[in-house]
This record gives sequence, structure tokens and C-alpha cells, in this order.
Amino acid sequence: NKRSHPFRSSLLDEVDEEEFDLAPEPATQRPMWSSLLYDVSVLPILPSVNHPLEKSSVTVKGVSPSLIATRIQGALQRRSIAASHPSPHKVQCISSGHVEFCIFLYRQNKNSEQDGIIVEVQRRDGFDVSYMTDVYAILDAASGKDEKEQHQEDSSWPMYFEENSDDGEGCQVPNILSQTFKKDKEPTVEEVFLCLSSLASLTNEDKVGPTAIQVSRQFLVSDECEELRSKVFSLIESSNDPSTSRSTLQSLEILANVCSCTRGSSEYLEPICSSQRHLVAHLENAPNNPIAATYACIIFKRLAEEQSLTNATSSRLTAALFNAVSLGGEIHAGLERQAVGCLSVMST
Repeated sequence: NKRSHPFRSSLLDEVDEEEFDLAPEPATQRPMWSSLLYDVSVLPILPSVNHPLEKSSVTVKGVSPSLIATRIQGALQRRSIAASHPSPHKVQCISSGHVEFCIFLYRQNKNSEQDGIIVEVQRRDGFDVSYMTDVYAILDAASGKDEKEQHQEDSSWPMYFEENSDDGEGCQVPNILSQTFKKDKEPTVEEVFLCLSSLASLTNEDKVGPTAIQVSRQFLVSDECEELRSKVFSLIESSNDPSTSRSTLQSLEILANVCSCTRGSSEYLEPICSSQRHLVAHLENAPNNPIAATYACIIFKRLAEEQSLTNATSSRLTAALFNAVSLGGEIHAGLERQAVGCLSVMST
């Protein structure tokens, strides 16, 4: 459960704790956020008492709200941050590291933007070492700084594997993870989250180096991981259930990591091939969930490299990839990059 803290609530409505729904919805063309901010009057006035701003905020003077929104949209696109805008002054965001946060815009008083527009970033849930770099990039962009002037910070994950473990031999999926779904009692939401987030880290070669290769292979073929593997695939296929939305995203991340760790070993990809229909659906749902679509692109690129794509999904996949390239250019650089890479492999 999310922590209850007054600083984490909207300054206008302390009881408004909207959930981030990642479940697929019918894809619709949504207006750009900047188009909703046609005048400063659409922004609420900052409450004056008992509502201290987060330190992650900045006041921008002499600039229209639509221009501030355009600047922020550019930063979100470049940093591959998925965003939606339930109201003109509020943007819900999910970073590539699965950190959920909101961006709020307020005006100082009833006059105009000359008195300043406040941009505030509030973290809601999740943690990743790149989060503060995302925050600095958003606030710097809102202030009008170009990329060269923006705050620079090393947000890379520390590598915590033994340097002499060149091939990752002996590294296995921890028993506590493989046993999570073998219990007589259904695991709790917290247990599922911890299990999947741990597995996502252990299969990430950028985080654990050669260890990820060994763990990925064991996850795909080991009898010991059969229940865990089955759960991951079932979560991908049950993405229409809102209660599994976060778990679905974690499962897609695990498969994307596994695909990256098994290059040159096509025999490991067989379990993934049967999920292509569901992966295409995630790609087609890119307007609602670009992060899930990005993971799907990574998986399809790996399948294309091994010529493992099925004819049943090829036409849908190609159309979805072209749409993803266009959409990614507008809102999500990571999606655009991965979709272009997948199309490139498919054309060779």
C-alpha cells in the first residue's frame, strides 16, 4: 500500500488519491497537454496556507502555461516517461523505472503569468535511482534551460556482481522467488510485487552483469521455475484485469530482460513464441501504455533476430510498429527507438 502523507496529496484536494491504471483501454487520439492550457485562468490558484510546496518545484515567470507545458512535454518524451493529463493543471507520469509521480501547475494569484506559474513534481509510488534526474530535467525544461544547461547527475545503477564471475556460472534464481507461487496459499500483492521486481533486477544485465544471463536461462527452462515462469506469462495474457496492471508491466520487463540476455541461444525463446498474440496487443495499446509497448518491441526484435515471428501476427505487428514509431516521436523516445530497431531487423 502507498504511504499516507499529506505532502503526497494534491494541494487542491487532499482526499484525491487517483490510481495509475495501466490496464489496456480503447486507443483514442488524445489532445496534447499544452493545447489544454490556452489561458492562465485554467490553472488553479495555489492555496496560501498549510500547504507547503515540495522542494521539487520551481516558479517560472513571464511565460505562458502552454509554453511551459510544451517544454515539459519535450522533457517527458526525451526521457521516455509515460504521461496522461486528467485535468489541465495535472499530469500523471510513470518513468521507465516504474516510479509514479505527478506534475502540478499552479498560478500565484488571479492576475497573470507575469506573477509566476509554479511547477511542482510529487512522487507517489516507486523508487529508482534515475528519478531525481528525471525531476531535475522536468524542472529545468519548465524553466527554459536548454539541455546543455540542465542539471547533470549520474543515474546509472551500481554494478553489484563479482568481477571474476565472467560467465555467471553458478548463479541461480533465488529459492524464495521460485517458491513464491508454489505455496498452498495464494501469495499477497506485496509478495507478488517483491518477487517480480527482484526477478526483473536479477535478469537485467546492466545491473548484475553475467549473473543475469544465467538467471534468465534458468528462468526459461528450469523445472524449478515452472510455476514462476507460468505466472509471468499468465500475467502478460491477463492484462485486461486492472488489479494485475503493475504485475503485467513487471512481467513484460522480465521477458524483455530475458530476451536481451539470451542472444545467440534461440532454443531459449520457445516459451516466449506462444505469447506473440498477447504481445502484439500490448504494442497496439501503445497510446495508453507506451512502457508496456516498449517492452513488447524489445521482445519482438529478439524474436525477429531468430526468425521466430509467426505469420499469424506479422501483419498486425508491422502496422503496430509503424504506429509506435509515430507515437513515440511525439511522446516516448524509448518506444520510437525500439520500434525503429525492430522494424530494421524485420526488414533484413
